[in-house]
Amino acid sequence: MNISKIITIIVFLLPVLISGNYSYSQKVNPSTINIFFLGDFDFGESYQTNPKHNRGINIIEEYGYDYMFENISTLLKKSDMTIANLETPLLPNSISPINSQKPYVHWSNAESTIKYLKKYNIKVVSLANNHSFDLGKDGLGYTLRELYESKLDYFGAGNDADDASKPYIKQFIINKDTITIAILTGFEYRKSYDSLYDFYANVSTRSIYTNVSKPGINVISVEKISEQVSDIRSNYKNVYIIFFPHWGRNYFWKTDKQTETAHQVIDAGADLIIGHGSHMMQEVEYYNGKWIIYSIGNSIFNAPGRYKSNNVKPYSFIAELVIRNNDSDKEKHLRLYPLYTDNLETDYRVRYLNTGEVTDCYNRLKEKSIDKNIFNDEFRIKENEETQFFEIQLN
Repeated sequence: MNISKIITIIVFLLPVLISGNYSYSQKVNPSTINIFFLGDFDFGESYQTNPKHNRGINIIEEYGYDYMFENISTLLKKSDMTIANLETPLLPNSISPINSQKPYVHWSNAESTIKYLKKYNIKVVSLANNHSFDLGKDGLGYTLRELYESKLDYFGAGNDADDASKPYIKQFIINKDTITIAILTGFEYRKSYDSLYDFYANVSTRSIYTNVSKPGINVISVEKISEQVSDIRSNYKNVYIIFFPHWGRNYFWKTDKQTETAHQVIDAGADLIIGHGSHMMQEVEYYNGKWIIYSIGNSIFNAPGRYKSNNVKPYSFIAELVIRNNDSDKEKHLRLYPLYTDNLETDYRVRYLNTGEVTDCYNRLKEKSIDKNIFNDEFRIKENEETQFFEIQLN
């Protein structure tokens, strides 16, 4: 069996089953678990050190890392597991970023990034995106070592094709029942990233999934995903499979290719799709009995952004998968917490939408919905002590 790095978590006090695994929750025999998904995440040192940005002010030096989390910290600390799309390679203090022909080269300080990911309960990262390989195989290798040595789990990139393509699998015991969460990821194939930057671990130019194996990012392949879904379902009884892809155009709604791939992945057996990559929310769709969230946009992503020049609203989401398992209530919900992510307006401190903005966000999603009757019936506005959010019941 060659399917995953298996991370087994028992969320009450039992011995850890597999060496090297860590329990992130202090719950005792829970009947509910809460799993959060964050979209594009980058503290943005590569932007903040550029005097052309932010009127020459380095937001990190001026305000510190905690500043960026102020409006969402309470929510994040409630999670049993949080997964973020870490859209940057990591660097030590003593090394400056190398020159690159690639535009928008990202890099972040390894020590600070890891410290504040942990502080805010973000202990799993996907590296399947268009920036994790910005500093080449050496930058990726350093990033992987730092994450591993810091006991942060990663998936979506690796030192070879097998490592890069492994899903992230984690087991919870909820009210004495075991449930397995399997998360698959990948970055869509882009010819320029292959031919110019040699980005992918499992691609040779113009030929996806040959015998090529090298350090890099996992490419989205529906054929491979179908094999993985089949393997996972063969090896786990009570399993919920989520696809967490990086795809689409910056500051645009979904593409036809995203739709085609999403439908194929659902048809292959995935239960839920939560995408990212456009720096803004994209459409939601109910397809073949399953929900597709095409993009949850940004979380903390400290670039200036181009929302106004692209004439789009800076709306994004924190996604929360809620799984309940008690005698009277066995169900799954997806909550989408709407965020305002235009750093030029928020001064680099992401915030929740206000009531009027929530209504506007809802109406924009409804307008883009293929089946407005299903949207009206299933996509609900609710509220908790934090903010308003959207909730969908899952199968």
